[in-house]
Amino acid sequence: MKKKLASAIVATALVCSFSTSVFANDVVIPPPSDKGGVITPMEVDKEWGSKLDDGRSTSVRSFRINDNYGHLKLRMVNYSQHSVTVTLEHTNSNFVYFSKTISGGGSLDWKNWDEGFSQGMASGSYVLTWSAGNNDVNGEYWGKAASQTKDF
Repeated sequence: MKKKLASAIVATALVCSFSTSVFANDVVIPPPSDKGGVITPMEVDKEWGSKLDDGRSTSVRSFRINDNYGHLKLRMVNYSQHSVTVTLEHTNSNFVYFSKTISGGGSLDWKNWDEGFSQGMASGSYVLTWSAGNNDVNGEYWGKAASQTKDF
């Protein structure tokens, strides 16, 4: 009986040592890629945004698009009950990328590649102007720039 018990204890210890040694080894899983394990890093610039509720009928916010980050996505939300006109201008060239009206309580998602600027936008300084006519601007916007449209 003692011999059978000792054999059972040794067998159990042996099985446990095998199973822990299998799990103790690190398993390396190569990254998924169709380019031989090389992953191209995403180049996404910082995100930014601002509330526009300063009690004025026109509010202006500025931002900068850095070199190599020529694709832009903007999300604009109008919290007021009145329509606002939002204009995006590149200040270095005075080029107006858009001037759009957002209805009261509405929103607008703007992506340069969907609006005819598939090659990207110029780097430099931009102004986003919100105009509400005789009413106060009350809204918010968020922006993000990236090197490629697939980075969003």
